[in-house]
Amino acid sequence: MIFKKDMFQTKKFKNGSYSTLLAVIAIAMVIVLNLIVNAIPANYTKFDVSTQKLTKISKQTKEILSNLSEDVTIYQITQQKNKDKTISALLERYKAGSSRIKIEEIDPATNPNFASNYTSDTLKENSVIIKSEKRSKVIPYDSIYASSMDSATYQQTTSFDGEGQITSGVDYVTTNDLPVVYELEGHGETKLSAAYISAIEKQNISVKSVNLVTSETLPKDCDCLFIMAPKQDLTESELKKINAYLEKGGNIFIASGYEKTDLKNLESILGSYQMKVKDGLIVENDNSHFVNQYPYYLVPDLTEHKVTSDLISENLRVIVPESRAIELVESKDKNISTTSLLTTSDKAYKKVLEGNDTSLVQEDSDETGTFNVAAAATKKLKDKESHLIYLASSKFFVDDINQLVAGANEDFAINGLSWMCEHESGIAIHSKSLDTQKLVLSAGQVNFWSLLLMIVIPITVIIAGIVVWLRRRRK
Repeated sequence: MIFKKDMFQTKKFKNGSYSTLLAVIAIAMVIVLNLIVNAIPANYTKFDVSTQKLTKISKQTKEILSNLSEDVTIYQITQQKNKDKTISALLERYKAGSSRIKIEEIDPATNPNFASNYTSDTLKENSVIIKSEKRSKVIPYDSIYASSMDSATYQQTTSFDGEGQITSGVDYVTTNDLPVVYELEGHGETKLSAAYISAIEKQNISVKSVNLVTSETLPKDCDCLFIMAPKQDLTESELKKINAYLEKGGNIFIASGYEKTDLKNLESILGSYQMKVKDGLIVENDNSHFVNQYPYYLVPDLTEHKVTSDLISENLRVIVPESRAIELVESKDKNISTTSLLTTSDKAYKKVLEGNDTSLVQEDSDETGTFNVAAAATKKLKDKESHLIYLASSKFFVDDINQLVAGANEDFAINGLSWMCEHESGIAIHSKSLDTQKLVLSAGQVNFWSLLLMIVIPITVIIAGIVVWLRRRRK
């Protein structure tokens, strides 16, 4: 082929050269842009558009990451072909949130003994191990994708607790604050469920048990004593041990409800914190303050306090079943301060049932007004403080009740324990359901929507139809 000099000067060649040059520049820009984007943290380049927002991290996680003062390594145990992309994407968010976070993938096929350095258990793929200079924590895959039975529908539900577990793990391996709560046993107490214990331990608060019949004193590492729904009263010896613990700055969380058990010694502890339990079952008359058809399943108002502030800011409500009333006794002792945490409406009344009487119909003799159903107290000692929380319901901690309010009862309990233990880094991050969500309405809301959907809207449509028909007929 013979090339002529003039062919390089033709319009066709020049246009082709310009097109080629523009294509090269465009390709180069794409490559450079790709390199720049890859260098930018995942927070700014990757977006979670899923309904559940599984890989989106909360404000609390961001705060914990921004305050890290030591290096943390997070290992994802997985082969490349089996890698859970949701967990990997979530871990990238943690890496983007702090320069202290390092993410590594460990292939169990090529490094089968790695996990045995941290646990004796056999881990499933996509389990996570978090390590710092202080300590390590293993998060099994089954804790990230948790399954449970819905007691209302008897169907198995699955939730993703990736953020809650990983943030808890990061906090655990870096904190110096690891409180211990002891459950009292030996009086027929109701034990905390596995779900509640798991939620409390996710806050890096350990839960243990103690029997004061066999123990001379409460353990030295006891940051809070938890007593729930005892069926028998404390002995004089046990009461003396608990009071000695409280006088040294100990803390106590008590929950006892409408039972006909004489708990004189236990209630004397409340008296020393300027509280008194009143006989009778609290019944609500305000539809917006009880669960539909159950006026003794209270949906109380929350009073501003460290225990309730998070719940108030998120517009969450708790359910307090079968509660008694708490009287806050006025005292001249300036070292004791009491605060109501949960209160009924002013339409509630107190029903004292005698013998086999089960009627809840309000009578003129029934005391009416606003009642306290949960309260907190602080007693100032010489060089420290002692805290008490009393909840006048023994069924507050039932899992079914907690599910009705999307974990708000659980949050209340955890906030209370964190406040008493002065545990500032409580992890209030709920798991994200992978199943269809249920809408829970109060009695007032049920009545409102029933009236709107079954009466107001149909009547409005009928009237509008009649008006249109009359107008057309006149024409």
